[in-house]
Amino acid sequence: MIIRDMIKDDINRTINGVVQVVQDVIKQEIKEYVVTSELKKA
Repeated sequence: MIIRDMIKDDINRTINGVVQVVQDVIKQEIKEYVVTSELKKA
């Protein structure tokens, strides 16, 4: 028996990633990060 034959959906289809990260967005988020006194204590 072949596993492919036991699965209802087409397993050869294209599957998009769940998380897509845009590098520029991450850079902007880091630039906007502010260290508070509470974080300095940790």
